[in-house]
Amino acid sequence: MSELRRECPKGSNLRQL
Repeated sequence: MSELRRECPKGSNLRQL
């Protein structure tokens, strides 16, 4: 999960996924 957080520090990208 650390890799995903690094790519989208905003967190908005994670919600779209």
